[in-house]
Amino acid sequence: EIKNPVTAINMALRAVADKLGEDEQEVLEELASRMRKLELQMRQTLSFAKPLHLKMAICRPADLIEDVGRALKPILLKAGVTLHPEVEPDTPAFRGDPTRLEEVLTNVVSNALEMLESGGHVHISTRSDGRNHLVFDIEDDGPGVAGSVRETLFKPFVTTKLEGTGLGLPICRRIIEEHGGTIEVAQGRDPRECKTDGACFRIRLPVSGPMESA
Repeated sequence: EIKNPVTAINMALRAVADKLGEDEQEVLEELASRMRKLELQMRQTLSFAKPLHLKMAICRPADLIEDVGRALKPILLKAGVTLHPEVEPDTPAFRGDPTRLEEVLTNVVSNALEMLESGGHVHISTRSDGRNHLVFDIEDDGPGVAGSVRETLFKPFVTTKLEGTGLGLPICRRIIEEHGGTIEVAQGRDPRECKTDGACFRIRLPVSGPMESA
């Protein structure tokens, strides 16, 4: 009841803008831009509210990381940021929803990009913890996550971004938890030995039964 009228208004604004002068077009383009942002917020809210239907398949960690790097390549090049993938030998494949897991990894890496200056680095690695879990670490050499926001980082609708919805990381956590895993953030070189002094996100996913290596 809300999404369809907003979409219709957005389309009407673009259609009207083509028939107006330059000054009027600028005003309508600004309105259309605000409507697109509202539409995005609604889509994310709906995505968070509705049940997840995972499409399980055999996932290979190396393939997931490669797909994330390919999807973000233009943004990485524009930002001057280097993505460092690392997959330990004999890292096992596992059952999961590859599309949803790629969504999670892309979201976390994209957040890291927003915190980095040109020439920064993002490390994304995966390994087995030896206890039937696969571990993904996404780390950067940026300023890290402020202690004041760590407790609310995964709460819905809480954000420090001017135009953020506060749903990106909560959706990520929901996807990971639906897989029976966990996602958390650590700061720099804590006992878990993150590689950098910036933000360090750690995802643990269960590996059920013996499977082929990645």
